[in-house]
Amino acid sequence: WFAGREEKLYRYDPALPKDYRQAYPALVRRVSRIRGDSLLWNGAAAGTSELLLPYRQNSLRVDYAATSFDALTENRFQVMLEGYDDDWLDWTGDSRKEYTGLPPGEFTFRVQAKNIYGQLSEEGRLRLTILPPWYRTHWAYVCYALLAAGAVMLIVKSRVRYLENRTAELEAQVEERTGQIRAQNEQIRAQAEKLREADQAKSRFFANISHEFRTPLTLILGPLESMLEKARDQAQQDALRGIRQNASRLLQLVNQLLDLSRLESGKLALRARPGDIVTFIKGLLFAFESYARERNIELVFADDGSEEGPADVPPVYYDPDKLEKILLNLLSNAFKFTPDGGKVHVTVVVSSGSQSSVAVGSSSSRQDEHTAAATATATSSSGEVIITIRDSGIGIAPERIGHIFDRFYQVDDSSTRAFEGTGIGLALVKELVELHHGEIGVRSNPGKGTAFTVRLPLGSAHLAPDEIVSDERGAMRVERGAWSVERRGERSSGSVTTSNAAIPALPSEPSAEDAQELVLIVEDHPEVRQFIRDHLAGQYQVLEAANGRAGLEMAREAVPDLVISDIMMPEMDGFQFCQTLKSDEKTSHIPVILLTAKAGEESRITGLETGADDYLTKPFNARELLRGCAI
Repeated sequence: WFAGREEKLYRYDPALPKDYRQAYPALVRRVSRIRGDSLLWNGAAAGTSELLLPYRQNSLRVDYAATSFDALTENRFQVMLEGYDDDWLDWTGDSRKEYTGLPPGEFTFRVQAKNIYGQLSEEGRLRLTILPPWYRTHWAYVCYALLAAGAVMLIVKSRVRYLENRTAELEAQVEERTGQIRAQNEQIRAQAEKLREADQAKSRFFANISHEFRTPLTLILGPLESMLEKARDQAQQDALRGIRQNASRLLQLVNQLLDLSRLESGKLALRARPGDIVTFIKGLLFAFESYARERNIELVFADDGSEEGPADVPPVYYDPDKLEKILLNLLSNAFKFTPDGGKVHVTVVVSSGSQSSVAVGSSSSRQDEHTAAATATATSSSGEVIITIRDSGIGIAPERIGHIFDRFYQVDDSSTRAFEGTGIGLALVKELVELHHGEIGVRSNPGKGTAFTVRLPLGSAHLAPDEIVSDERGAMRVERGAWSVERRGERSSGSVTTSNAAIPALPSEPSAEDAQELVLIVEDHPEVRQFIRDHLAGQYQVLEAANGRAGLEMAREAVPDLVISDIMMPEMDGFQFCQTLKSDEKTSHIPVILLTAKAGEESRITGLETGADDYLTKPFNARELLRGCAI
């Protein structure tokens, strides 16, 4: 017997039948911390089946039990934490389960028991909620969003401010650069004007110096002819012929320089007229026949006979004077570089609107050809005349052939040094051919020969009205003028001389009675000073200075009648010396002749701009020097 509730007395009768299938529950008894075993939830006493825990209390120990009291030690449990475990854990006799480091979130702890009879209990449940840390709460995310928005706004404002500042800087730079460009444009305009003035000064200089040279050369060549006719001694004749050959050569170079100057200034106009070009060329070749016989050179002329051909072939328009200069230069070069016993062939082919092939000799490859003005394979619709001058001379090296039409270019080669020229002739030829609206090309094979090809358009469609001479009655007249060729067979390599035209008188050379005139020589090279002094000593009083500074002091002290000064000198060069001399009122009236080894136009213009009255290029002869002293 035992007492129960409601004031009742109970008796246990072991004989009564027992029901072992009676249902029983599994209970979650309590939840505590793993560390310190402090109680977090006390089962039924808590009055709720839900537990809310902060993030720092995410390591738990859960105790549970079953209300089946028969053989308690044989009770088995299986548990699962929904939201964390994927499935029920295995059956075990443990009545507690530990979880460590649970993540924030909502979970349901489930437990089920099985007694000794294999009877399953009702499931026990406990809802667990682990709060996230403060930095993962909704308010934190709102703050993050606000901070991000604020940061974006700051970045945008900072970027806008930067762009505004950058725009202001760029505008300032643009304004500054615009100012610089304006200044540069002004400088360019000033430089262009200076270049234009310098170009005009250069043209005037070339014209003046060419004419100054032409006058004494004409005085030499004029009396020389009568002296040759009167000379009976062979040695004297040979000496006079040598003088004439070199004087003619010098005059040719002077004329070439003058023509180049006139071409640059646009004053050398084309005066074309229709003519029989074959007859014209034959007349020029006549001048070389006696010279060719002397040197046993085979001079051959060939044409295709088309100069008298079909009536529909347009005539050739050419300027006789300029075409003569073209052909004489090419023929002179051919004879100069052809050894005795060699060959010089001239070929003329007229093509009416189709390509003609001209055999130009011994070139080993078409790749050896260089054209001065993009020699095209297609001809004009009205055709062209092709003039080829081919020799069997020494030829031109492939690496040199691309420069032979450049001004003042000389082939620096031991095989050509004996025939060295000035590099003017072919440059002039090229420009005169282009003045005819034509083209010039060259092919060469070293050791076998060279062929120059000149192509001139037929007809007059390519010519401007002012390039055509209206008076066609004189079309066949060959104007020799200053370029007449010696036809007497002298050994002059086809040298060019002048006609005996009337010339103005030169100032007479100083005589011994003029010895009172004082000349100051400013030259750092003692041998050059000696050369000048020897040629002036009998006619002038001579003072000498070894550099510009000493010369300036001497000029201020002695006030000479003429100063002859080199350009390249120590302490003070000739340009500075001349400029200082001309800027001094006491010495500004003294004429100055500048001497230099430089043949460049720029140095000449600089010398003239400093106030020099004349300009001589080394090497110079005594007559040039004396002529300069007569200014």
